Amino acid sequence: MDDTFYWPRLWLVLDKDARSEVDIPWAAVDAILYTAIGVGGVGLVYVALVVISAVTAIFGPARPIEDPWTWLLTGMVAFVLLLFSVLCLRAAVPGVVANGERYKSVFDLYRNKLNMQVPTSDEKDKWDRLAGQQQYLEKDEREPIDPQGSKG
Repeated sequence: MDDTFYWPRLWLVLDKDARSEVDIPWAAVDAILYTAIGVGGVGLVYVALVVISAVTAIFGPARPIEDPWTWLLTGMVAFVLLLFSVLCLRAAVPGVVANGERYKSVFDLYRNKLNMQVPTSDEKDKWDRLAGQQQYLEKDEREPIDPQGSKG
């Protein structure tokens, strides 16, 4: 079952309780991940400031940070921010794993609500060939497939 294709359709048939079972933990983990990315980005900016200041101190007169003690403080702040970012990422991993299991269980419990018909082997072969032609530009010696199914 292709989750990329079916998830938006499955989401529409879920009841409100099932949606909140998935949505609330996902939002919490996403918040931790966004925090990690934001704090890590600021930490990288601080590292760039220290590096630019050090390089321009050697090769040129203009520096973003003049005082060497400020370099040290900025470097320490960058280190703390990057460390906090890594800790946030590590803290998010169990939540991501739990969300993945919850995601799979929604498919297990609710996929029968989609009223899917099992494709015949000819239909499956047709769609596999079509996907190969369109996504991967595979050459197929057999007759080309018309995605609309019209004869022509």
